[in-house]
Amino acid sequence: TTSSTPTLLFGGANDQVQAKVHSLGTSGIVMSCFDNATGGYDVRVNRFSNTGAPLWGASGVLVADRSVSSTTDYGSAAAPDGGIVVAYQPTTGTQMAVSRVSGSGTLLWTTTLTNTTDFVANAKVAFDSNGELYVGWLQGSSSRVQKVGYADGAVVWATPVTLAETGAQQQIADMRRAIDGTGVVVSTVRQTTFSGPKPLRAWRVGADGTIAWGPKNVFSVGSLQTGNYPTFQAVPGVGYVFGFYTVTPLQSWVQ
Repeated sequence: TTSSTPTLLFGGANDQVQAKVHSLGTSGIVMSCFDNATGGYDVRVNRFSNTGAPLWGASGVLVADRSVSSTTDYGSAAAPDGGIVVAYQPTTGTQMAVSRVSGSGTLLWTTTLTNTTDFVANAKVAFDSNGELYVGWLQGSSSRVQKVGYADGAVVWATPVTLAETGAQQQIADMRRAIDGTGVVVSTVRQTTFSGPKPLRAWRVGADGTIAWGPKNVFSVGSLQTGNYPTFQAVPGVGYVFGFYTVTPLQSWVQ
């Protein structure tokens, strides 16, 4: 492989888009993407060796055969057994689902997390320090977090945790494991109007399904660029490191 001859990992007719790559250390990588080879932007995954050889067949594993004409963002994460967990809209706009594929390339389970009249999108997947699985997503004007059984895909909490604020939307941006215990930290973009200022918030959701803290201001003076949903990293011994960019002026920052 060179810069002019990269390795094609997902190919075929039409589009293979929005790839997400996750390291398995010395065991290679797992990837997810939307595959439009037969229409519908299906959810597809594959595992590759360190030399780029596909381990789950040339076309990988079909996770969800969808019939959608456009896409939104979705979430995926490497699983402890070398597989992958993917959260996505199985249909357009009103459902959120999560699926697990094993390290040997077997689709083990799929769970529908919500079926609502509200718009849902922008799923995130994370494992905490105990290896417990969490899925977050945007639903209407708030963000939701649900704990899911890794072995069987069963939802753990009777209702998802809701991250909400009166008079403002809380749109999920990213989710990572908590670095000083169990649970996850979730970042959200606060929005009151489309053209209004968009601060960045952070929340911690505990393993017991309660909000341990938040919302805390990560960036509160000025506004994120519209459409910027920043990612962050959980860094042991440091904390949570956020990168984002703002308007007036258009500049990049770290917090």
